[in-house]
Amino acid sequence: MGLWTRYKPTDICPCMSGKRAKSCCLDKNGFWKISPSPLRIADLREESFQNLKCYMNSLGNCSAKASREHYISRGVLREVGEGNDLLTVGLPFLQQEEMLINDSSLTSKVLCEYHNNQLSPLDQSAKMLCSILKNFKKDIEGSGTKRLVEVICGEDIERWALKTLCATLASGNLVINGQQRRETVPEAWIALLTGKTRWPIGWGLYLHSATGQQNYSKQLFALQPGSISSPNQIDALRFWMFGLPFVLLLHTPDRGHSFGRYHPHRLIWKRGECQRILEISWNKRTDTSSEIFEFITMGTGKSPLGRIDVRGVMTPNQARRILDGQ
Repeated sequence: MGLWTRYKPTDICPCMSGKRAKSCCLDKNGFWKISPSPLRIADLREESFQNLKCYMNSLGNCSAKASREHYISRGVLREVGEGNDLLTVGLPFLQQEEMLINDSSLTSKVLCEYHNNQLSPLDQSAKMLCSILKNFKKDIEGSGTKRLVEVICGEDIERWALKTLCATLASGNLVINGQQRRETVPEAWIALLTGKTRWPIGWGLYLHSATGQQNYSKQLFALQPGSISSPNQIDALRFWMFGLPFVLLLHTPDRGHSFGRYHPHRLIWKRGECQRILEISWNKRTDTSSEIFEFITMGTGKSPLGRIDVRGVMTPNQARRILDGQ
């Protein structure tokens, strides 16, 4: 099901390219298709310099200078904090405590300048997602932009989440069983990040949303590295943007549906007649269902941390009525 009834193919594409949608990201079947950002990272491990402070040094071609990298993208932090101290929870060194921190405290020399620059398109995509969610929050609460449809590349967000997990491991800010540890980033993760290998079945980005689950739309970023296969092996990342819960799995789960919607396709925010739609483009589309978040009431609510062990809900009929304006 596409958005032909809601978005005219002759309108300007919401990806902000300036082109008409039919000549840009909207295909002839009414589905959105955005190509993942190309990462031109050379693999010269036998021939060039390896900066030992860079977690991608096994690829070679490092620059001599290490970059003081925000292991959570600075653009994301600035979108959430809006230039002020950032309300965070779940960062490894904070555990369950909610705290206002300055984004300068979330930096570490974990990449050389070359590899940091080559991965920057992923940071830009994550910043765009944060901006979209912030504007949707303002819309649903009664102020802000009036755009109806936004489109984002799912593969870019998936790889950004992996980049964030890699940086967290390499920074030494990871806490496992009460102990702070620095971990070596697995070669298999770097191959996924650079596009050298395909993601195995069941690995990747999930949206956790269950019937009746309340997602508090707070201006907050939350992060939790986790273990799925073994208590001492990090192979998952839970993160929340403005209350929207995601899980990145780097292990094939026994019950994938326990973690929610794999490669979510369409998210709809609804409050009375106010509706905002986020289309998530995937090159290999696995699901065309929609997830609906209906605004209930204003309030602060509890921070959105907790165990994720219930499946998402398919709501295609309700979504179709919304998209068709009924």
